[in-house]
Amino acid sequence: MKLNLPFNNEVFNLSQVVYFGGDFQMNSWLKLKDLFPNVLKSSKIKDEYVREVEKMEYNYKKLKSKY
Repeated sequence: MKLNLPFNNEVFNLSQVVYFGGDFQMNSWLKLKDLFPNVLKSSKIKDEYVREVEKMEYNYKKLKSKY
């Protein structure tokens, strides 16, 4: 697995956004996209990822405003 994924401190640090320990960090999510070229191979998939992150940000803000 370590051969296929770029395990380093940057990946581990950025992956903390997955757990929503604080406010939504869109930039961190987008940086993760660039760190996994073996998973997100085509530009179409990368564009879909960006759209999903934008949806997550919208939903996060919507939920946060209610609570």
